[in-house]
Amino acid sequence: KKHFSNYRFRCRNPACGETFCRLCRAKPYHTGLSCDDYKEYQAAPQCRFCPAAVTQRNHLRGFVRGGALPGEQVSETEADEDGVMSLTSSAASMTVSDYDADEEKKREEKHEDDDDNNDNKPTVNAHLPRPVRHVCGSDECRQKAAAVCLQNKKCGHYCPGYCGEKECMPCLVDGCATRPAWMTAVSDDLCSICYTEELSEAPCVMLDSCKHVFHLHCLRKRLLMRWSGARITFKFLDCPLCQKRMRHAAIQDVVDAFEALERQVRDRALLRLKFEHLTAHDKITTESSRFFKKPAEFAMHHYMFYTCNDCHKPYFAGAAECDGGDAAEVD
Repeated sequence: KKHFSNYRFRCRNPACGETFCRLCRAKPYHTGLSCDDYKEYQAAPQCRFCPAAVTQRNHLRGFVRGGALPGEQVSETEADEDGVMSLTSSAASMTVSDYDADEEKKREEKHEDDDDNNDNKPTVNAHLPRPVRHVCGSDECRQKAAAVCLQNKKCGHYCPGYCGEKECMPCLVDGCATRPAWMTAVSDDLCSICYTEELSEAPCVMLDSCKHVFHLHCLRKRLLMRWSGARITFKFLDCPLCQKRMRHAAIQDVVDAFEALERQVRDRALLRLKFEHLTAHDKITTESSRFFKKPAEFAMHHYMFYTCNDCHKPYFAGAAECDGGDAAEVD
């Protein structure tokens, strides 16, 4: 506050009005930082996952292995002699991804003049693998560093995937020579689930079913939030962009559990359809109908099922639409 009151000035020209520091001449004034802190901030590299600058005060204290996704609980142990932390994660599909330090060093020497501006700035985490070298110490960024893949692509860019993935996904950097021609997603695209962060700001997955790319923690959150409302629906299992059923090893455990529930609901809906003698309904027998020869899909659309609060099993809750809507009015 003292620095602010003594050294912050504003240009009196009505057409300008810009603030500046009288000591270091910085424009605009560096609110909340002293002149020395602001110089350190300018010289420091930017965090890989957020806009913060990685300095001595907020850098990642150790390399996080294993790790959880943002929003998942994680227990931390003390750092060992090499500054390496071990984390236990509730993300069961995550495994530790080993990296080849010698191979990484060769790639750094080969691509030392690449377009990553952070690599040309001094770092306080030079002992860490390159993909997590420029990461700040915030809780969310630490969790992202725990889950991110530690491999560097042959082109010199970071792997955008997560640790433990059997095969690294293609490079997402726009203009990269190794980027496949069929790839539509680029690193600075917003995730189509959260719409708040770019794909490069968190570990990603490329769905096996349609090749669309999303943040891994956004996909898992979408699945765990399930359907909206009381009625059980399963559209959340489909890709938000193309509506194909999502398939990927990182989320398959969750998808399999909900598909088992979907089979239960489908079987009960078909039984109800037969009980009410609606297997020959017009929507099933008419060729122009989207349910033509699809009794299971019609039954899922026609009937509602809720989840019991006690046993957590699905139960029949009636028809989704009342068939009496066209009935004649009663005098």
